[in-house]
Amino acid sequence: MTDFALHSLIRKRAELAGDLERHEAAVRQFKIDLEHIDATILLFEPSTDLTKIKPKPLPAHLGANKGGVAHIIFGLLRTDERPCTAREIVLHVMAERGIDTKNKKLTDMMVARTASTLRHYRDRGLLRTIRSQGEYDRWEITPTKNDGVANSH
Repeated sequence: MTDFALHSLIRKRAELAGDLERHEAAVRQFKIDLEHIDATILLFEPSTDLTKIKPKPLPAHLGANKGGVAHIIFGLLRTDERPCTAREIVLHVMAERGIDTKNKKLTDMMVARTASTLRHYRDRGLLRTIRSQGEYDRWEITPTKNDGVANSH
């Protein structure tokens, strides 16, 4: 049992380290892109105070009403015949909300946000993670004693 737990922890650490490297690479690229854009702005108008340019908030169509994404997630998990991966859930959420599922950057961002939502509901006992060696984690509604399916909220 200890070997299995240790192997799982090592695998999870490697997965998180890989995620961190990918995110750090994306942040480096964002910084490079900003530097290039800043330099171009200054070519057109050298007196521009770049610190006064505030970051744009997330577009409204990507934001969700409180509980809106959870409603879609629980609806999918109730009706699907099997547990779903986070990516499958994200693609469903994006399609339901009319968001372009072919946009890789946007999909990756949505995976991170949706994974946070899934963990939130797992920590509250409403969802559970099913782990299989060599496969992505899958998610399902935690069965209850009464009806086999937990309430969504």
